[in-house]
Amino acid sequence: MENRLLKIAQVVELVGISKPTICRLRNEGAFPQPVVIGRRAKRWREADLRAWMDALPTEDAAA
Repeated sequence: MENRLLKIAQVVELVGISKPTICRLRNEGAFPQPVVIGRRAKRWREADLRAWMDALPTEDAAA
């Protein structure tokens, strides 16, 4: 289901990078921004995360 809103722990599991790295990339504008759903609650759209992962260069492209 790509319409799910994911908590940070689920984002870490899905993308395979740490929470501090996600925060750094987000601050640099290189990671999808979360949706603010409350004063202290943020969620990421699964579809945004999958699109971000799909856009990452492959190992072949990096060589």
